[in-house]
Amino acid sequence: ELAGKDSRVVGITPAMASGCGMTILASAMPERFFDVGIEEEHAVTFSAGLAAAGMRPFCNIYSSFSQRAYDQIIHDVAMQKLPVTLCFDRAGLVGEDGATHQGAFDLAAYRSIPDVTISAPANELELKNLMYTSLQHEAGPFIIRYPRGLGEGVDWKNATPTIYNIGEAEELLKGSEIAVICIGPAVNRALEAAGFNGRVGVFNFRFLKPLDEQCLQNICKQYRQIITVEDGCIKGGLFGAVTEYYASKGVNVRIDGLGVPDEFIFHARQSQQRAMCGIDTAGIFEKKYGYFECRCILPKGTGLWSAFWIWDGAMSNVDGSGVDGAEIDVFESPFYSAEKGSNSVSSAIHYDGYGADHKSTTVHRTLVTANNPYVDFNTYAVEWNADVYIFYIN
Repeated sequence: ELAGKDSRVVGITPAMASGCGMTILASAMPERFFDVGIEEEHAVTFSAGLAAAGMRPFCNIYSSFSQRAYDQIIHDVAMQKLPVTLCFDRAGLVGEDGATHQGAFDLAAYRSIPDVTISAPANELELKNLMYTSLQHEAGPFIIRYPRGLGEGVDWKNATPTIYNIGEAEELLKGSEIAVICIGPAVNRALEAAGFNGRVGVFNFRFLKPLDEQCLQNICKQYRQIITVEDGCIKGGLFGAVTEYYASKGVNVRIDGLGVPDEFIFHARQSQQRAMCGIDTAGIFEKKYGYFECRCILPKGTGLWSAFWIWDGAMSNVDGSGVDGAEIDVFESPFYSAEKGSNSVSSAIHYDGYGADHKSTTVHRTLVTANNPYVDFNTYAVEWNADVYIFYIN
């Protein structure tokens, strides 16, 4: 679409044409497409040369493989202030692609380079908008990093593109106590976890660099706690940028970070990897209320596997049955407990980690079977799905 509107636009990829979708450009405009083979370093330097000659290259590389071209991005593009758009596919957690393909380090790695713009779309329409925005950017590399897999289902094909103000964040949900600052697709999970009780505000920082410092100033004046969420390594990424800013200004505010921890994440489904890192909807929900741990290892043995929905106010249960009349002998977990023989656990106590106990107003129950995808009966490990809490009942 961009190439059809601007004759300067060309596409470059290092042997990832099909994986990145560049085959579409190659088929429609073969003279505007260059596959340089498995040579990420050359792909970037070649893009720099084209940009120096007046072209507008879009260099499409897997995020993890872009690390091979770190030197070229610094010396051949950034130092020369050349307008090269670097599209980092497979950014964040890549699931079955494996540990070597995890795009966890790009935010932290490239944030330290001068004259670099770093962006991450929350959905496919924002990706389109960022590509159009990058074409208006005249000086220095413009990085757009986006994840592997399906989009969010937003209609991008028929949408009129929006040119963003570079470095400007967006308030998506206004709150009163906790600000959740997100980058990339984590925005969508944060909105799901936020609820609509007015306590939690959600901010889309689609640009990591330049950082919207004015928005950060406003946030620390309005909120008592900040949570950053990113699908990249916590050290040096969005969490690093936000904490560095507040430290430099002497701002005393509590900041918690969610992202890829300081370890290599190995092969698993993307949903499992997000749960491991606490950046799925459940992980953000739990962090919002300060829960100690978002997953449980359940013991082997006979008993009933059950999931409880716990929410403020009435809520329909998965299987339509409430807890009243349920024959529960013992209900125990690190967070909740009920007396033996109780027919209701609606008065279960939750310890949130800050020294305060809170009673849930509604507790619903549903049986979890071997067909339930959220329980792995081989390892008895549990993923928490959204607001579903799964425990072992003896």
